[in-house]
Amino acid sequence: IVNEKGESVPGVTITVKGTNKSTVSNNDGEFYFKEIDLNAILIISGAEIKNVEIRIENRNYLTISINAKIGELDQVIMMAYGQTTKRLNTGNIGKVTSEEISKQPVSNPLAALEGRIAGLQITQTSGINGAGIKVQIRGQNSIIQGTEPFFIIDGVPFAPGNTALNQISNATNTNGLSPFNLINPSDIESIEVLKDADATAIYGSRGANGVIIITTKKGKAGKASLKANLYTGSSHVTRTLDLLNTQQYLLMRNEAFRNDGVAPTVTNAPDLLVWDTTRYTDMKKLFTAGTAHTMDAQLSYSGGNTNTQFFIGGGYHRETTVLPTDLADKRASVHFNISHVTTDKKASVNLTTSYSIDNNQLSTRDLTAFISLPPNMQLYDSAGNINWKEGNTLFSSAFGDYGNPLAGLKTKYTGENQNLSSSLQTSYTIFKNLQLKLNLGYNIVQGDEVSINPSTSIDPSLNILPFSYFGNSSTRQWIIEPQAEYSRSFAKSKVSFLAGSTWQANVYKGTYISASDYTSDLFLNSLAGAGSVTTNTGYRQYRYQAIFARFNYNFNQKYLLNITGRRDGSSRFGPSKQFSNFGAGGMGWIFSNERFSKKAFPFISFGKIRTSYGITGSDQIGDYKYLDTWTATSTTYQGVSILNPSALFNPDYSWEVNRKFESGIELGLVHDHILFSVSY
Repeated sequence: IVNEKGESVPGVTITVKGTNKSTVSNNDGEFYFKEIDLNAILIISGAEIKNVEIRIENRNYLTISINAKIGELDQVIMMAYGQTTKRLNTGNIGKVTSEEISKQPVSNPLAALEGRIAGLQITQTSGINGAGIKVQIRGQNSIIQGTEPFFIIDGVPFAPGNTALNQISNATNTNGLSPFNLINPSDIESIEVLKDADATAIYGSRGANGVIIITTKKGKAGKASLKANLYTGSSHVTRTLDLLNTQQYLLMRNEAFRNDGVAPTVTNAPDLLVWDTTRYTDMKKLFTAGTAHTMDAQLSYSGGNTNTQFFIGGGYHRETTVLPTDLADKRASVHFNISHVTTDKKASVNLTTSYSIDNNQLSTRDLTAFISLPPNMQLYDSAGNINWKEGNTLFSSAFGDYGNPLAGLKTKYTGENQNLSSSLQTSYTIFKNLQLKLNLGYNIVQGDEVSINPSTSIDPSLNILPFSYFGNSSTRQWIIEPQAEYSRSFAKSKVSFLAGSTWQANVYKGTYISASDYTSDLFLNSLAGAGSVTTNTGYRQYRYQAIFARFNYNFNQKYLLNITGRRDGSSRFGPSKQFSNFGAGGMGWIFSNERFSKKAFPFISFGKIRTSYGITGSDQIGDYKYLDTWTATSTTYQGVSILNPSALFNPDYSWEVNRKFESGIELGLVHDHILFSVSY
């Protein structure tokens, strides 16, 4: 008998179902029966575990994994460089489990957090497939710099600043494609949201806007299991604004001219004097009345014994849009984990690797922007082709570069993004109270984009030949974090001390190509067919180093103390300002464990008062901001291209600092069936 960590569990009762035969597991978690039916069912039970039934199925040896009966307050939650529980935590940490995530048919795991964590604001910037999602923890923590939290997946930083994946503009507009579209929600075991200084200060400059820790699924000891899940669904727009029909629109337009004392003419009012005033097109219905279809398939296989556990899973997700097009977002992913602990429990290793590829096809512009165009606009000419003018009025001069909104259906954006992430955690217990740990991580995100604008999408009167855009990018980052943790229990006290360091580097490379003057639409996906090509390249490098420490003290399960500190060094600041110190202290008092509380407040099963104060910082200010920078322009001097200065050297360019104070009370009522928490 083993628990979720693969540790042997003594004192568990094992009964042969339908008989009076039973036994109890020994100190090594072992048990045995003689002369029983090998097709019998065993019932495993105990005061502190969840009952489970296992069919023997002709096996002579079984490894049975059990789950403890854990209340809400004693469930494990991930914290910075470790674990804790809600009961003993001095900081403010919210958690969303895989069970909650699985109930929501979303392709982006950030969307699964909406409305589930107090103080966490999730804003979907667009309804377009794969569009970015803005995340804020307790509001705007910076005036003009980045306000996104620090994201960590299995110990590896991911998507710094939640920056969009795409270089080329598409229907998602300025917010771009979300990097978290590359993460399969079905691979996630839990998401923890760290809010206050006590929880985040140990991350130093990276924790000013809060921290979100994503932990992926791992194997569990016990009989190997194969799980499959398939769902399909559809969606459509249910609540929209009401728009005017042609009759109402014309009444409003005429009233506007009367109010301004201006006479309508064929120039300023072609919709009144030139266009057919009996024509009506419901633009809202035309562009948003479609049905979006979703299909999601997941398959996983996991198992293992006391020492070694494994998990492998794969997924496929496809989602279309309500726009009048069959373009879709498709993601395929695979996730692998293997963990091993030696028989003497001194050494352990945990390897996790994930790979995903997302192919997102969109129009180059959000077509919902056109739903408020005049309802009597003639979209097609008499031959059934896209119409570009009516009378002497060019749609492009009246409604912008696209002219006819149907032109947007002829354009196409394709973004293929790949994500490979791998982490390795090892630990070794030198002696009973001292453990050495090492966290290694590597992540690479690569993008390949193409945007085409064929002749059918361009107003002929503009005399513009077809054009395309191409983009390639890669972001690579690695992290190394050695740690040492000392913990000891004596009398009524428990003490732990953690010290470690961080080395991290990010490198971004990108190429953006504008290709124009194509003589044929057939060549739009190739540079070779372009008459003119302009190329821009980008390169950014970021290096980060730090040392950190944490001291935690627990006296008699009543009085809690947590002190953290970190010294950060970042390549983003001036030579004299590259290093800075951050830290926090948190205290907690579980007053429900006091004798007076049990007598005075018998209805309170759990009560804790906590407070914290700390200093965090932010280095989300962009790279090379302290340096002299120059920008190339198309202007020439004596036939030579010139450079313009865009910023001046500033050796004092320094850290952004946030000071955070928090107090809170947490209560459990009716044997912790009702939990209440409030923070200031």
